[in-house]
Amino acid sequence: VLVGVTLREKKSGEYKVSLRTQEPVNAAQICALFDGGGHACAAGCTLAGPAELATERIVAAIGDYLDQGKGDGQ
Repeated sequence: VLVGVTLREKKSGEYKVSLRTQEPVNAAQICALFDGGGHACAAGCTLAGPAELATERIVAAIGDYLDQGKGDGQ
């Protein structure tokens, strides 16, 4: 497993996203797309909207990151 994701509802319509990754995936780079931050292997951000939309947004961002070859050591 290269990426683990946890979404927790902070308040209605606002979700705290926590990413845990293994090298070469950089969690901080992914969370920075949503004005979040952290470290290479552990980072977080906050997403608004229904849970389904928040999930879709973070999963799409991870997919884009991996599709760009950033998750294979390049």
